[in-house]
Amino acid sequence: MNYAVIIDGTTLNGFDAGAVRTQFAKLIGATEDDVARLLNGKTRTIKSNLDQPTGMRYVEALRRIGVSCELKQELLSVDLNEAVSPRKEGDKSLSSTMREDRPAKAADEKYCSECGAIIKSKAEICPKCGVRQLPPPNQLVSSLTKVAPNGKSKLVAALFAIFLGTFGLHKFYLGKVGQGILYLLFCWTGIPTLLGFIEGILYLVTSEADFERRYGVA
Repeated sequence: MNYAVIIDGTTLNGFDAGAVRTQFAKLIGATEDDVARLLNGKTRTIKSNLDQPTGMRYVEALRRIGVSCELKQELLSVDLNEAVSPRKEGDKSLSSTMREDRPAKAADEKYCSECGAIIKSKAEICPKCGVRQLPPPNQLVSSLTKVAPNGKSKLVAALFAIFLGTFGLHKFYLGKVGQGILYLLFCWTGIPTLLGFIEGILYLVTSEADFERRYGVA
């Protein structure tokens, strides 16, 4: 079931309209003129195809800055560029405007992959819109292929667990010989296969620091 974030084009009581436009523009990386067209008293869908928890995070972020909005079960997807204004030949899209007008980031900062806000480069969740950030491809590959001080790799451990977990090969690889023997003894039950698959996924999502702390010491 998908949900959409709907704004009614007004601000919440107790909020200054000018301040709301400024903060709304910063939140979505648009100009205040674009935001003024969104806050013109008309109901618009500004984000669609969301699950309920993600949609609620958008609603909470918008309400914090004074934008009147709600989350509704999605019936029809509306493109934000068309919602702001009908596009004419030669007109720039809103997303293009966002890219051109957003402020420059510092060396230790990055743009949120969802709302375009400037956040710290190490931030895992955007404080503006609440969306989890995906690591750059090179960083993800580096994380998977990095070798711990004792020579153990979480990628190798994960592959052993997922494909050969039935025989506890990942346990032997990580120096957990006793646990590896238990996996061998019970391999006929199918339980080690399931546990190995789960452990393999956990290895992949474990941070480098946690993996080294648990398995990277000789």
